[in-house]
Amino acid sequence: MRTYNNLHDYQRFAIATGVNLKNVAYFLGTGLGKTAISLAVIDQLMKRKLIQNTLVVGTKKIIYNSWRQEAEEWKPLSHLSFSIIHGDAHGGSPESSRRRGFHANSHIKLINYEGLPWLAEYLQKMHYDNPRSKFPFQCIVYDESTKMKHSTTQRFRVFKKYMGLFPYRYILTGTPIPNGLMDLFGQMYVLDIGESLGTVLSNFRSKYFMIVGSIQDGSRKYIPFKTTKEVIQKRIKRKVIYMKKEDYVELPPIHYNPIKLDLPAKLRGQYEELERTFFLDLEGAEVEAFSAASLSMKLRQFLQGRMYTYGEEGKRSTIDIHTEKLDYLKELHEEIEGLGNCIIAYNFIFEREDLLSIFPNAPVIDGSAKDKEVSKAIQEWNKGQHPILLFNPASDPHGLNLQFGGNQILWYSLTYNLEHYVQLIDRVYRQLQKRNVFVHHLLFRNTLDEMIYGVLTQKDANQTQLLAALKQYKEKKGY
Repeated sequence: MRTYNNLHDYQRFAIATGVNLKNVAYFLGTGLGKTAISLAVIDQLMKRKLIQNTLVVGTKKIIYNSWRQEAEEWKPLSHLSFSIIHGDAHGGSPESSRRRGFHANSHIKLINYEGLPWLAEYLQKMHYDNPRSKFPFQCIVYDESTKMKHSTTQRFRVFKKYMGLFPYRYILTGTPIPNGLMDLFGQMYVLDIGESLGTVLSNFRSKYFMIVGSIQDGSRKYIPFKTTKEVIQKRIKRKVIYMKKEDYVELPPIHYNPIKLDLPAKLRGQYEELERTFFLDLEGAEVEAFSAASLSMKLRQFLQGRMYTYGEEGKRSTIDIHTEKLDYLKELHEEIEGLGNCIIAYNFIFEREDLLSIFPNAPVIDGSAKDKEVSKAIQEWNKGQHPILLFNPASDPHGLNLQFGGNQILWYSLTYNLEHYVQLIDRVYRQLQKRNVFVHHLLFRNTLDEMIYGVLTQKDANQTQLLAALKQYKEKKGY
């Protein structure tokens, strides 16, 4: 087990800052130990008798697979006790399970973001919104705080009246502005209740952004003024610790490997016809895109070998087109006698079915997997019990440690979501990874595959650049 002697200097600094300032945003690159730092802050505050109970808010995967497991790795933190406020954590009905987690005699309560509306309602029923009652928590940690970037969501609005009741507040994320500076408003609000960037979203927008376009036609955009970034940085600087993992942790090399394939002539003709006309007749099955966004999705599906169609009653079915990528992957797997220690990332449900035809024993982590199945898959993967792990990045890879089970990721298909792309890679490329990391990408030449790959892999890419590149691609192709 590790002790405080194993802490890096930057971690000691981050812990001391958290204890002294009360409200700190840890914008730390993945793998820099945000969870360990936060647990140490909680431990030190408890030892100083400044807090007794802490609420940690995170995604379901985080609350089930990160916090308790991290504490068990550190001897000075192993005394901390945890309970999960979730519907299936303690047996019985969902309501009784959540109540048992809430009332458990534990130092740290863990709840997922989707559970905040329930918690707000329950706190009100228990009269904790009464000024005379004693609020049950003294500290709150928002893990992957981008989940609170939108102040208009239900979870934000219903929990808002309780945010200021926590004397100690911390937010954690390695990707604080995946879509631009606008993402900071909600996150900084839950941290300091509006002290840095104000309390009203419309005021924040008008102060720091130029408003163009109309809400009615969907063209409304908020473009930051030239001075916005500098001004916002100054306003939040005192409360933010920002670190990139490359500057503080010695990591093995990472290699990005584009594997480029050629579409056979017939498929190339069909792809370009769909791209040009928004329509494709596949032996009687007609595929039509009604917008540029819809066309992009259908082109991606085409490249992966199947396409979704919808009948008159909205029933979805798939059209089989080709197996080019699947055949290549099968050959690759057989040639090297097993594509081992590899996470294969996919995006469409039909891809999962195709991949399982090659890797029938591989565990799957996606939106349909139950929490216990995900926990079991992660544990077995990290113990080296599975050479292949299938992962849909849309199921949210935030907060997972996957570096012990392998050192390769293969993107069977790419995602438009830059945050999901970066987060999944960083689950493997992080502290305690001992081997060189390889990130493979199966790409068809001169298609959307190459465009998306080019933007995703450029240094310091952001979601705005990705969308801009997609727009340029569409304009070049005439749609």
